[in-house]
Amino acid sequence: MNKDTLKAALKCIDQRLEVETAPGGGTVGCVVAISHKNKIVYKRAFGYANLETKEEMTTGHLFRIASQSKTCTAIAILQLVEQGKLTLDDCAYTYLPFLAKNPDKRVRSITIRMLLQHNSGLWRDGEVSNFWNVARPFPTKEELTHFLKTYPLTHDCGTKFQYSNYGYALLGLILEEVSGLDYSTYVQQNILEPLDLKPENIGPNYVKTTKPYAVGYIGPTPITGKIVPLSPTLNTKALTPATGFYADAESVIKIYEALIPGNKTPILTEASKKELQTPHITPIGEEKTSYGFGISIENWDDTTVFGHTGEMPGVGTSTLCDPDEHITITILCTGKRFSQQGFWRTLKKFKEEYTPKSPFLKYQGVFYDIWGAIHLVPLGEKVYVTGPKSTNPYKDWYHLKHQEGQTFKTLNGFAYDKNKEPIKMIVENNTLIAVDFSGNIMHKADVYEKHLKKIAYSEKP
Repeated sequence: MNKDTLKAALKCIDQRLEVETAPGGGTVGCVVAISHKNKIVYKRAFGYANLETKEEMTTGHLFRIASQSKTCTAIAILQLVEQGKLTLDDCAYTYLPFLAKNPDKRVRSITIRMLLQHNSGLWRDGEVSNFWNVARPFPTKEELTHFLKTYPLTHDCGTKFQYSNYGYALLGLILEEVSGLDYSTYVQQNILEPLDLKPENIGPNYVKTTKPYAVGYIGPTPITGKIVPLSPTLNTKALTPATGFYADAESVIKIYEALIPGNKTPILTEASKKELQTPHITPIGEEKTSYGFGISIENWDDTTVFGHTGEMPGVGTSTLCDPDEHITITILCTGKRFSQQGFWRTLKKFKEEYTPKSPFLKYQGVFYDIWGAIHLVPLGEKVYVTGPKSTNPYKDWYHLKHQEGQTFKTLNGFAYDKNKEPIKMIVENNTLIAVDFSGNIMHKADVYEKHLKKIAYSEKP
């Protein structure tokens, strides 16, 4: 993708983000960063890092990135494989003999490969998992060890995908046993420092740094409708290898950029990067999603991306990489996290159809009425009408065909919608200010807000 096309696509993504992160949508605060060929080309913060104090979000705020931690744990294990200190098909109990005490003899067959790809048969979060509800502390190593040598598997190991935080916690124990270092020290010395990532920007578990953390938010609550703040200071203890990391957006991007094939990196060989991103378990659910080692692989409209999501109480994160285009997108949110699919499909669509010579470029923008929002996206000879929150914006909606002057008509619309009816662009000083959908005027956000004030109901005495 050339620079001009990427710049135009980023403008479109920015407009989508303003709708995704608008107040009342469930996302309290958000940071989005996008890189292209190892250079940050977009970075913006939305909303609040602390709603109570009205502290505005900045691109430097730290987030708990949760299960994106698994990517670093997988990197660490593959480093030990490269060093000849273990192999992927070694049984876990070889390094942790206490596992052989489990009455379920199947536990002895669990391999490191199975733990990495989530088909070991281990429980997801142990027998008491309400630490995710902040109802108890995260498990200690002693509690984790007790569980691993006591409770049976949920199914035969190696037979099916079953996501397991306890499996990655077990990998952390193996890492410590083989390396002779505690997990945090190993990761700092062998992953973060070689990538020139500083402790004030990223680390394996919560620590107080010189940079502020974003407060997590859950809700709205079922009765009062309130949004409840949650502290970012959770110590994930034995589950740190599965979910403990904190980071700012740019640091997360650097981790995943280092995994793009062909990118020179001190942390993994090309062979290990290929192993990490090979779909070992596929498909998962109804989506075209596979899992490698600490990495999910997703395919949308023949665009293949890899990365991981993460959920901590009140926080949702995701990072995805297109290795062919060398584009990486990180989204860190408090409150509700939203999908990246619409952004990747926008990038693909712009690559296929964008031309800077389109006569309709001035018609791009987001417009509102009381039924919602539309996003006009001009590409070549077409103007697409998309949903600014749609995960498949160029398929789910329709496009406009130019008639004359500022008039278009809709094509391939819905039977319940304005199909093949006239649409007029309302332009002042060569700027699109509103859209006339067959007599229904849709406005930009500021004008729409004023309109709502005029029509708002108030019972007069």
